[in-house]
Amino acid sequence: MILATVKGDVHDIGKNIVSAVLESHGWEVVDLGKNVEAELIVATAVKEKAQLIGLSALMTTTMLEMEKVIRLRNEKKLKVKVSRRRRRACAEKFAKRNMRRWLCQGRR
Repeated sequence: MILATVKGDVHDIGKNIVSAVLESHGWEVVDLGKNVEAELIVATAVKEKAQLIGLSALMTTTMLEMEKVIRLRNEKKLKVKVSRRRRRACAEKFAKRNMRRWLCQGRR
């Protein structure tokens, strides 16, 4: 499994907790850290033959980076599942509408 906080975001406490819990249950986790480029995430998934990519973002301005990872995965026709966490419903609305000023505060 690949874990990363997407480019532009430095908030990784939640990702670190998820990584620790998964590793304590026997998962092999490749933690790429924070502020990670979409290209590196997908390239690492290919290299490691990952079955799952876990993405983290707290800031609404970085949520489009999650969609970029998914687009790259689709372009490469990878069979890797992507799990996006942190204000997910908000991220989906934000990405679908491509609204850079849409505020997600209080909406979950």
